[in-house]
Amino acid sequence: FLTYYSLTPEKSFSRTSLSRSDFLVLARRYAQMLKTKNVCKGTRVVHLFNGNTLHDFALRLASVLLGSVPVTVNWGADSLDRILYKQRKTGAELVVVDSNSAEAFDVKEIGAKSG
Repeated sequence: FLTYYSLTPEKSFSRTSLSRSDFLVLARRYAQMLKTKNVCKGTRVVHLFNGNTLHDFALRLASVLLGSVPVTVNWGADSLDRILYKQRKTGAELVVVDSNSAEAFDVKEIGAKSG
């Protein structure tokens, strides 16, 4: 169903393949995680991923399953100010980041500026 290729630190490709069932299990795990953060139908959540990743795709499906609204970031073009604008304009209550995004953007700065 889904084969995802990523670049390793050694500059080689890593391949991950998931069946539909495996992908749905992953998305449901993310949905459960979002529920623990009080995400429900209509809740807006910023997806701050530094690239299109397998986990980003699963999190988007989790959002659909819960009826929440994913607020996506153009990781190649959006500046910190643009991300903050999207967060404020949509009223997003949660920002989900991956480890690469945490390194690329100062996540503490996002929290401080958004409040």
